[in-house]
Amino acid sequence: MRQLLLEFSYLDIRAALLEQGTLVEFATEDLREPALLPGDVFQARVVKVMPEISGAIVDLGSQHGILQTRRFPECEVARTRTTLANGAKGWAYIPEKLREGLSIFVQVRRLPRGGKLARVSPHIVIEGFFLALALGRRGVHSPWQISRETRADILGVLANRGLREDGFEVHPRACFASTDELVSEIERLEQTQHRLLQALNGYSGPGLVYRAGDPVLRLFLAIGHPELTSICVDGDESALRRAKEAWLGLTRGRPTPFHRHQKPTPLFVEHRIDDQIEAALASDVPIPGGGFVRFDLTDAATVVDVNSGDKRLASHISSRSRRSLKSLNFDAARTILTQLRLRNCSGSIIVDFVNAPENGSESSWFSVLKDLLRGDAAITSYHVHRGCPLLHIQRRYRRPSLAELFLCKCPTCGSAAKRLNLETRLRNLLRETAHKLRTVPSARHAIIEAPRELFEYWLRSELDLVHALEAATSVNFEVRPAHSNQPSIRLVT
Repeated sequence: MRQLLLEFSYLDIRAALLEQGTLVEFATEDLREPALLPGDVFQARVVKVMPEISGAIVDLGSQHGILQTRRFPECEVARTRTTLANGAKGWAYIPEKLREGLSIFVQVRRLPRGGKLARVSPHIVIEGFFLALALGRRGVHSPWQISRETRADILGVLANRGLREDGFEVHPRACFASTDELVSEIERLEQTQHRLLQALNGYSGPGLVYRAGDPVLRLFLAIGHPELTSICVDGDESALRRAKEAWLGLTRGRPTPFHRHQKPTPLFVEHRIDDQIEAALASDVPIPGGGFVRFDLTDAATVVDVNSGDKRLASHISSRSRRSLKSLNFDAARTILTQLRLRNCSGSIIVDFVNAPENGSESSWFSVLKDLLRGDAAITSYHVHRGCPLLHIQRRYRRPSLAELFLCKCPTCGSAAKRLNLETRLRNLLRETAHKLRTVPSARHAIIEAPRELFEYWLRSELDLVHALEAATSVNFEVRPAHSNQPSIRLVT
């Protein structure tokens, strides 16, 4: 059973993907549009060429980004071509030398983190649900997760569209798509391409040119799955209608049951989503049957260490303990792959299992690993080291990780610390207040006492959040500094 939960609030829109009742993916969209989102297209201006990194720093208008090229100092710059045979404007990449003042269109690939600038690329890709359209680049790229037979079927559908000036990137979700859905996806991508080209042709000066507008649509693209048992919406009728329109427009009418959550208990509270997120922010994750997995996050890589939790088991190598360690590795691999999806780790991921498989069991171990890895659409490549218990995974960046969203930054190294940041703590407090108001609809006044640092942060940065809550609930709010480190909420009817 695969279920998608959507929670609409005055703070944000949150989405949770459950498989067999367990949270496997989470995404959120702030109602206050951020300056940068992955996939945004900007017109940028080169402000500094940096040969030491084979790239340049570019001005995006509101902030800066880092652009790196494979053929430095040349860069493939997107330019509109002459009219094609079918009357449409074409798109081509023309090699130009990087120089200060060069105007160039770029797309955000990775948001700023760890003191690093946002990473941008001159190659524009329009994301869809089953496919992505790569402007100006011919050919079709299929991920390794799709079988050879399914890949041939998809290529047949794309070939029937005739010769193109643009290429396609196939999403692993495409293996669940029908021919009609793939054709409809291509038409939708072409319409988006037309709007994007119009925006690019009429834009001048550094700044945002294109963004996928609807936050609900972005959530479906981020963690949606074609074979959903149901989509449950915690919000009013307009929120339910908005979710239906976004889903049906994205999948071209794929039938999926929609339900509106109307119980007094909030949807995410009922399914313990916040508790599962809090557990996913911890360094250590227990393995079913014993042992634990430890996640160490850095800006360069994610290191995952499997521990048996039993010193005798790890030191005494007998036939019985070997079977136990093998079972432990299998269980740990399932736990790790679930956690990677939930935590949304990206880049290089190094997994150190308890022991290397024996010569006779290598094939079964590799087969189990491949099946588990195939279930993660974001994994672009992997390598199992023979003779040692190491697995190296390369995972694509699609959105910020849970640690980036919710945890503080270490002042020394910039990596995620083990404490919730002030923004998350304040939002959790206001969300808890909103939940209490649902159970006491007669309340007309709310008094929130927040710890001193949280109170000062609210006064300094987040006054509008409380004003938005007042407007949404028609309740007067009073925020005071607490005398202790524990916040409190009091409702007055």
